[in-house]
Amino acid sequence: MLNGAGRAGVAERLVSDDAGGRGAMVLQVLDARIAWWAPADARAWLKERLTDLVVDADPATADIEFRWTVVDGDLRCVHGDAHMQSVSPNHCLSEAMIEINRLAARSVATDRLVLHAGVVSPELGRAIALCGRSGAGKSTATTAAVLAGWGFVADEVCALHPATFAVRPYPRPIGLRLGGAQALGLDRRQDDTWRPPTLVTDPPVLEQVVLVARRPGPPQLRRLSPAAALEELANHTLGGDGLERHVFRRLEHLVRSVPVVVAEYESAPELIDTLDR
Repeated sequence: MLNGAGRAGVAERLVSDDAGGRGAMVLQVLDARIAWWAPADARAWLKERLTDLVVDADPATADIEFRWTVVDGDLRCVHGDAHMQSVSPNHCLSEAMIEINRLAARSVATDRLVLHAGVVSPELGRAIALCGRSGAGKSTATTAAVLAGWGFVADEVCALHPATFAVRPYPRPIGLRLGGAQALGLDRRQDDTWRPPTLVTDPPVLEQVVLVARRPGPPQLRRLSPAAALEELANHTLGGDGLERHVFRRLEHLVRSVPVVVAEYESAPELIDTLDR
């Protein structure tokens, strides 16, 4: 974590009101479009991390705006009346991605069942969703799968067609905590995003939902009954405010059609190896 002087220094380098430098890049997050206003150096930093979401579009076509600014020496991402204050650019981006995920989920919730999950593809046309509570290791397991050669479909937002279970790709970078990155052998010194090298662009069909949970020892898988799966997955939906009846019906169809398993594990690479058998 940066101290006050370091925090202000990084913020001022990334977000300054230099004349003529401020502009916007446009992100496409499922069916939502965001115009992110910032000076040129900050846009370059953001684009490097969010490049797979960036589209060539007029900012006037965006549904919502984000702005990076400095308030009293603190870097903030301003979204409407909300100020997401942060201590570093990486942390500010992490906070902003939480809101971006909400916008992405809401943009498709009318027509899709949206789960809070990472999605990977062991082979062409197939998808596995990795669900779990915060800290359970969804993103670490998603990254481990990509490092093992699986295709990357989505992180945090799994947008499912309610009839075919095709998963809509959502190529946001994976948000990795320092501990998870280090456990996978990635060179990181702080929480940061990681851009997978293999992106799946054609919607694969979901063939399994895995509820991940940390537990010492080798991975253990346990299949849930449809009733138990429905109860568990009800805690892992996104964007369904005001659509509860539709969400329940879609979840009910999902758990009767697609296997749902609990995976308790300690090592994410060992978990992926077990799922690949």
